[in-house]
Amino acid sequence: EEVDVCEFLDSIFRQAPRDQMGLPAARSGVGAGAPGDLNRGLSFKFIAQGLLLDLEVATAETPRDIEPRIRQRGESCLCPRDGQPGAAYVDVAPDADAGRATH
Repeated sequence: EEVDVCEFLDSIFRQAPRDQMGLPAARSGVGAGAPGDLNRGLSFKFIAQGLLLDLEVATAETPRDIEPRIRQRGESCLCPRDGQPGAAYVDVAPDADAGRATH
């Protein structure tokens, strides 16, 4: 079953308690490296293989060429960190192996 990334992020935000600074925190039960984790990182496997497929990158394209597509992926989602429209690509990328960045 395919998960709608925006719906998933929205559900995290709606259930997130606010911390002392008034920003949403990750809801309990969301593990380290889940969407919204400040230290979430994409896996090397995804960066090396899936990123180019996900963004439909052509051989001759530069980062400047694909940047609008990176922004578009999260623009219709709520950010799981602040609840505002527009989520970071790291939170919406279809990377099953994403986790907590350590380096």
